[in-house]
Amino acid sequence: MLKISKPLSILLKLIIIFSVPVLTVVISYNHKELLYRAITGGIAFVIIIILISRIKFEKIKLKELGIILLISSYLDKLLMNMYTQKLDKVIKLVYKYTKLKLTTNIAYCIVGILIYFAICFYVYLFIKYIYPKVADFFKKLTKREKVYLSVVLVFAIIFCTIVTMKTTAFGFTGAKYPYDVIYSSDSNYLVKSDVWLHISNPENDIRQPLFGVFSYPFAAVSHFIADVLFFIPRSFAYEYVTMVMQYFLLGISTILFARLIEKEEKNKKFVFMLFSLSFPYLLFGLVLEQYVVGLFYLTLCIYSFFKNTEKTNYAYIGAVGTLITSGILFFLITKWKGIKDYVVKAFKVFFAFVAVAVLSGQFVLSFNAIDRFNNLMRFTGDNLTFLDKLNQYTYFVRSLFVAPKGFITFDNINTAYKFASYQIVNVHMLSKIGIGILAILLISLIINRKDKVALFSGFWIIFSFIILCLIGWGTRENGLILYSLYFSWAFYILFYKLFKNKKWLIVPFVLVFFALNGIEIFNILKFSFIHYIR
Repeated sequence: MLKISKPLSILLKLIIIFSVPVLTVVISYNHKELLYRAITGGIAFVIIIILISRIKFEKIKLKELGIILLISSYLDKLLMNMYTQKLDKVIKLVYKYTKLKLTTNIAYCIVGILIYFAICFYVYLFIKYIYPKVADFFKKLTKREKVYLSVVLVFAIIFCTIVTMKTTAFGFTGAKYPYDVIYSSDSNYLVKSDVWLHISNPENDIRQPLFGVFSYPFAAVSHFIADVLFFIPRSFAYEYVTMVMQYFLLGISTILFARLIEKEEKNKKFVFMLFSLSFPYLLFGLVLEQYVVGLFYLTLCIYSFFKNTEKTNYAYIGAVGTLITSGILFFLITKWKGIKDYVVKAFKVFFAFVAVAVLSGQFVLSFNAIDRFNNLMRFTGDNLTFLDKLNQYTYFVRSLFVAPKGFITFDNINTAYKFASYQIVNVHMLSKIGIGILAILLISLIINRKDKVALFSGFWIIFSFIILCLIGWGTRENGLILYSLYFSWAFYILFYKLFKNKKWLIVPFVLVFFALNGIEIFNILKFSFIHYIR
């Protein structure tokens, strides 16, 4: 155990106070507005002073210190590899004010050292406050949950190995076509620009302002494993590990939902089947998109509220940060104990959200949020009628259980690109199956009206209708399938609760769904292996 004297503690705090604003400015490099970045750095300086005043550095285990220094060194390297292309600006800035000519290597070392202490501080906070909860979660996994998660990992490792060795269609750093290869996904662009690691990536806009912050731990682990797996070509090692990581996060999310909706341990296998064999889960394990991480934090937020694991539900920050529409769940911030109690805890969560946004450099987004929002509204299908949107929505509901029919096009109807693409057939009428599913789920909601989780699921289905049909998000591209993972769990919960005490009856339904979905997954893989062979 290393005891930290008071003078040393003060010195460490002063170094951190100086280092954190530098890191804030560095990781916001993708934002072009220099003034806004500078303002954000100034606010970060104030916030870190407030934060550091509440922390006492008295003693630390030598083993823990060693781990912090090693992890921070690796994260520093990842960050500097991302930032190297911008070092010329640092060199010019130093020369302008000091007339000193720095080489790229010297500038690299200076910036790397300046931000290292801030990284150490963040790793220290993670190990002190977050890691114990993560370790406790895995320690308390039941035998059935461990078996399920092991099966998911084994399947993911084998399946993803085959897929990534055969095709580049699901996300490739060297892709010629960045968008719309599989449906209207942006996978190739997201992988190439590494949206999971680069906090200020242009895709991490007001729709998911803190996505890079909350996906960073998973991305860092994926990069590390990819570096360790020397026998796998580095050209696709990261893509492979990220794909496996997505299946792993889907498995964790499913376990949390199973705990919410099933009291009997033996019946959890039916929940695992329903979720894991669904089309959205099979699809989004493969397609490298942002929705898996978003679902994970959304699930964590919901679980934390219903299980009351925390008095103040800070998981809400992760849910909103990874997908802003989850802000509708403001009532999950805390259990209702009166207006005053709620306001106090809501303010704590709001301040924490702003603090994370500032320290990560993403507060810059707030300066022109309205313009950014208006620019994004072009995806709402404003040129479509309500009936057009309703047609797509009912087909979307159908797609949650039975995979949508796809086709191959070499002249993508949604973009100016001319390339092989796998798209959903255009919808011109209401889906009878989709309407039937909604009717069945309404019956389930009525039957389970005293069940809080069922009522919450009904609320989420209504919310999906507002976002996808009334607002029409994604309808312009006929791309509602991209949001299936984000909304599907609510539909599955009500479907599951329809079977009450005869859960085994769900098995034939799941097997039929899986057979139909498996055919479409096979068609997508066949298309990928032929047109995007590695």
